[in-house]
Amino acid sequence: MNTIVRNSILAATLFFSATAFAQMGPGHGRGMRDPQIPNLTAEQSTKLQALRKAHWDQNAPIRQQLMAKKSEMHSLWLSPKPDRAAIVAKQKEISDLQAKLAEKAIDHRFEMRQVLTPEQLAQAGDFGQGRGKGRRGGQRYW
Repeated sequence: MNTIVRNSILAATLFFSATAFAQMGPGHGRGMRDPQIPNLTAEQSTKLQALRKAHWDQNAPIRQQLMAKKSEMHSLWLSPKPDRAAIVAKQKEISDLQAKLAEKAIDHRFEMRQVLTPEQLAQAGDFGQGRGKGRRGGQRYW
């Protein structure tokens, strides 16, 4: 009984934390700052910002599903006798959601590139690939 209560509280805390984080939107994390793009016009900046917001908003449900699945996975591991098959199945669900987000990120990168001129793309290089060692290794994909 105690384990059920603890797991329920943990799941609720994770859910509400994820929901609050997801509502913050783009611009509230280190990875959402404008990259160093040379000669970026105000119009381009506005377009890029709109694309980022649309991308963020469209992926919010997937991110929330992902957080929920990770919480479920955590609960499975907390069981006194973890069920291997259930954990493997849950990991597949998590991996599928992560793959969906990765594919959407690729599409988003191509959309962002359409806003930039060939000169800007050439000068910007890889848009900060390999900067820092943050959660995503400091990588930024455009």
